[in-house]
Amino acid sequence: MADGINIEGGFNDTDLTSDFLDGSIQGLLLDFASKLQSDLVQSAKNKGHYTAANTLIKDLQVAPNIVETDNTIFYALEIEQYGTYLDQGVSGTKRKFNSPFSYKESSKLPIKPMERYARLKDALGISEEKDIKRFGFLAARKIKMFGIKPSYWFSDVVTDGRIEELEEELGKKLAFVMIERFTDNKIKRV
Repeated sequence: MADGINIEGGFNDTDLTSDFLDGSIQGLLLDFASKLQSDLVQSAKNKGHYTAANTLIKDLQVAPNIVETDNTIFYALEIEQYGTYLDQGVSGTKRKFNSPFSYKESSKLPIKPMERYARLKDALGISEEKDIKRFGFLAARKIKMFGIKPSYWFSDVVTDGRIEELEEELGKKLAFVMIERFTDNKIKRV
């Protein structure tokens, strides 16, 4: 993977300021971000992550967060922590996965999230509070014991190849900007 773009010969970052602001670079990042989020939503659907009230899918359907500072422009994709657990899995006390996350015997049961799930998930048909509490406890105990199997819904989409594609597109865009500026300067000198 490329470490960055190095332009020699007197072409400063400040020369690109107008190109960042007028959308040539920012537009490229917005296109990348929109496609990435669309692919992540599709991957979550394909992996069956219709979590409580489709919250994971809803969490991903946000406007791309493009942040621009004096010398940098970057895209930030913010994902709820549970999205990472669904991607990489969580080892339980009885069943283990190749995951950086795990429940220990001393871990608290995730009862509240399971109760919230029961309240949001109409298909469960649970409406009485005592049944919601019972479901929350039993589901949380099962998750603690058997964990959450990794689905790689995120890892399968955000790959080195995808990042290298973006770097290549940015390089092409910068090359066009440099050629255009060089051509403009040549024409002005004549």
